[in-house]
Formats: sequence, C-alpha cells, structure tokens
Amino acid sequence: MDQFIAAGLAVIATPDDAAQRIAEMQQHSGGFGCLLQMAHNWADFPRPSGATKLIARYVLPRFNSNNAGRESSMNWAASRAPS
Repeated sequence: MDQFIAAGLAVIATPDDAAQRIAEMQQHSGGFGCLLQMAHNWADFPRPSGATKLIARYVLPRFNSNNAGRESSMNWAASRAPS
C-alpha cells in the first residue's frame, strides 16, 4: 500500500488530503470528467463505508461547487470579524 501512496495512486488520509490530491490530478491532467473510487475488502465494512461518507460530505462538494455559497459566506464573515 505504501508504494501506491508514494506513487500518488492512492490517498489514505484526511478529506483535505484527498481534495488536495484530486486538485493536483486535475491541474496535471488539464481536467477530467469522472473520478472513480475503488473499494477493496482490505478492512471491515464500517471503515470503507465511513470513508465513502467522508468523501461525499467533505471532498466532492469542493469540486462540484456545492459549497460555493457557504464558502463565500464564511469568507465574508471572517473578513469582518474583529481581530
């Protein structure tokens, strides 16, 4: 598994790490239309299922603009927060 991670072929980390790797792949390739998530039976069912939920909740919205309004609002509020 370490070889897959070192080669950039797998991401086993946080949702932020996964999003960063996807962004790197998009930049390197010029963009792509689909990303496939592989699910192997290397762990018991709850662990991969939890990873899929994290990807759906925290990673994918960054790339399909679902969080654009939320991010804009957060940035607006942060820029006006007292120091």
